[in-house]
Amino acid sequence: MNPPLKERLSHSREIASRISESISTGRLLPGEKLGSIRGLACRFGVGRQVILSAIGLLGDSGLVITMAKTGTYVNPALDRRLVKDRTKRIGLLNWRIHKPSPNAFSIRLLQNVLRTAPHHNSEVFWRAEPATFDPVQWMTETRLDALLVTGRVDDALVRALNQAKVTYLVVGNYELQEPANQISMDLVHDTRIVLGALLAKHQFQRLGLAVGPADLAATRQLCQGAKLAVRDNKMTWQEELCVCDQNENGVAAMEHLMTAATPPEAVLLTARAFPGVAQYVFEHRLQRHHRRPFLILDFCDTAYFYPEMVDACIYEREVLGDIALARLLDLYYGRLEQPWHENVTLDARR
Repeated sequence: MNPPLKERLSHSREIASRISESISTGRLLPGEKLGSIRGLACRFGVGRQVILSAIGLLGDSGLVITMAKTGTYVNPALDRRLVKDRTKRIGLLNWRIHKPSPNAFSIRLLQNVLRTAPHHNSEVFWRAEPATFDPVQWMTETRLDALLVTGRVDDALVRALNQAKVTYLVVGNYELQEPANQISMDLVHDTRIVLGALLAKHQFQRLGLAVGPADLAATRQLCQGAKLAVRDNKMTWQEELCVCDQNENGVAAMEHLMTAATPPEAVLLTARAFPGVAQYVFEHRLQRHHRRPFLILDFCDTAYFYPEMVDACIYEREVLGDIALARLLDLYYGRLEQPWHENVTLDARR
C-alpha cells in the first residue's frame, strides 16, 4: 500500500534537499549522472514514486536534467555560483617539462599555489608531463574544475584548451598568437627600472648576463630590459658578456664571463643559474670587491642557498604564484572576461 500523498511529498522534498546539498558541496558535479531510480530508491529506503517526485522538484529548480533513455544528470550548465561553497579541484600542469629543477619557476609557482589554496577553498593536483600528454582528458578523468598552465606553453596547447572550452590560465611570460587567458610579469619594464637604478648607484661600466635559452620569451624580455638599462646609463652593451644557455649552467656562464678580456663588474643571472654561479664563486674563492662581480638575481627569496651572496634582485618574491589561483577562480566564476591578459609590474604592486 502506497503511503499517503502528504507523506510522499515530505519524503520527496527531504531527498531533493539532500541531493541538492550534494551538488552544492561538490559531491555531485555538473554533468554527473545520478543513480538509477531503483538504485536511488534503495539508497534512500523509499519507493520509486518518491524518487520520481524528488527528481521533479530538482528539475523544476534547474539542478538536474532528465534525458530520455539515458537517465538523470546534474545540470551541466549549472551556474557555478551555486556550487561556490564546495572545494574546487585545480590542476597545475607543467607542460613539456617532465623533471623541473628545484628552483624552476614551475616549482616556485606550485609552492605559492599550495600556500594560497586553503584560502580559496581549493585542492591542487600537479602534473609535469611531455607533449604527448592530453590535458583535457586529464581534467575529465580527474574531475578538475580549472587548470593552471606553465612550462613550455605553446599555441598548440592553448588552441586545444580553447577548443575544449575548459577554464584555464597560462602563468608566465609567453609570446602566444592564440587568444589566451594569461598573467605575466612585465620583465622588460621591471628589469629596466631596477637594473638601471643599480647601475647608476654603483656606477658600473660593464654588465654581464647569465640567463636561459634565447628561444624563451622570458629570456628575450630580460635581455631587452637589461639593454635598455645599459642605454639609460650611457653604457656600452657588450654582446660577448651575454651568456644565453639552454641549461642555464651557472658554472659555464661564470667561466665565460670571468675569463673575458675585461670581466664584468656586475652580473644579472637567473635563479636557475644561481647554484652554478655560487659553486664557481666558492671554487675560485672570489670575494666581493675582490674579483667577484656584483650579483643580481632575476628572482630571490629565503629559499635560495647562500642568500648573503646575492647583492640585489629584480623580484624579491614570486608574485605570479600569489595571484594565479585568485585570477583563475575569477575566470571560473565569470568575474573576468575571456580571453584575459594581465601584465603585472613592480609599480602596480607597490
